[in-house]
Amino acid sequence: MPFEELPAVRATNRSNAKYVVVTDLSEFYSSIYTHTVPWAIHGKPAAKANRTNALYGNVLDTLLRESQDGQTVGIPIGPDTSLVVAEVVLCAVDKELVSSIPTIRGLRYMDDFELYYADPTAAEHGLALLQETLLEYELRLNPRKTTVEQAPLGIEPEWVHVFRNFSFSSKQRTQAKDLIRYFDALTKYLRENPKDHIVKYALARIRELPVHNANWNLYQALLANAVTVEPGAVDNYIDILICSHNRGSAPTQQLTESTLNAIVRTSAPLGHHHELVWSLWGILSFRLSIQQEAAEAVSKVDNSLVALMALDAERNGLVPGGLDRAKWESRMTQGDLYDDQWLLSYEGNVKGWLPSMGVGDHVGTDQCFGYLKRLGVEFYEPVPAVAGQVPPVTGGLGYRKIP
Repeated sequence: MPFEELPAVRATNRSNAKYVVVTDLSEFYSSIYTHTVPWAIHGKPAAKANRTNALYGNVLDTLLRESQDGQTVGIPIGPDTSLVVAEVVLCAVDKELVSSIPTIRGLRYMDDFELYYADPTAAEHGLALLQETLLEYELRLNPRKTTVEQAPLGIEPEWVHVFRNFSFSSKQRTQAKDLIRYFDALTKYLRENPKDHIVKYALARIRELPVHNANWNLYQALLANAVTVEPGAVDNYIDILICSHNRGSAPTQQLTESTLNAIVRTSAPLGHHHELVWSLWGILSFRLSIQQEAAEAVSKVDNSLVALMALDAERNGLVPGGLDRAKWESRMTQGDLYDDQWLLSYEGNVKGWLPSMGVGDHVGTDQCFGYLKRLGVEFYEPVPAVAGQVPPVTGGLGYRKIP
């Protein structure tokens, strides 16, 4: 079901319900126990009785563990395969709930649940049964988002309506006031709903907003403030800057550089790789500099994409103070080609950015990766080195192009 259809489905399902159990799962993807995948597919007794690869659920279990350094708790966050695996487990939960309460009425979207009841006692019983069923699969409800609400309930949060229906004037002075009102609303709703992705939604709504030239500096300042508060929206921030660039409004270098460097400095120690990769891609795309403090912070991050983008920036002369490569150079061994940072170990060698540890070429002498190297296989396309101008961005992650 497309996300935009969810409000209508929710409204239909809530008809005649006096009480609604609203909840979601706590740290869902990072808490999935890989052994529960064969339990969900084959049934817990059958899966425990037969742990061989004759059951394809056990094969999936093994592959999930191998992608997480052998860990049995948590599955990779991001790949579409994880969406399928998560749905397999939760569909098993749905099936058991229906088996226990044949008359149950409810809605599940991803890991968000709503159950509908006529009286509070039944609602509390349904919530307890849901928790009990989830525990069978080593999953737990998020206590901070678990409530039994009495009807009527709003279908969508108020902030969604405000940002969706906000209108901007094309007149310069009026538009300036509109921009301030819009971002004031963002601040208000963010304070009231700190756990919602309000900044991402609000910035996505104004991705292609045609801003009057006289309001461009104000707009950039408001955007920078918003993304500094919520660095997880850095992809939306960069998207807006690129759309504006393509319409002829170039971002102010000093402000954009300081904003992205601030996100790098705060995100690196926390291991927030999404924010780091997008910030580095923005720095590469707009030919900005990685400042010394940010360079020191990023040099400590053990992540292949972060390392490759930082090395790419250094190759392009965008790291005036240089990088501390010691952590990444230690990954240049044959053993690391088969570990979690294999991409850095391979690409660092193929591109000549990092030396092999010890004697010889650790990639070229490896049976598998040496074969890829001889075929000219590369996974990361560097940003072309063009001095003094914003290049056509086809390298890095390749999400956007600046013509």
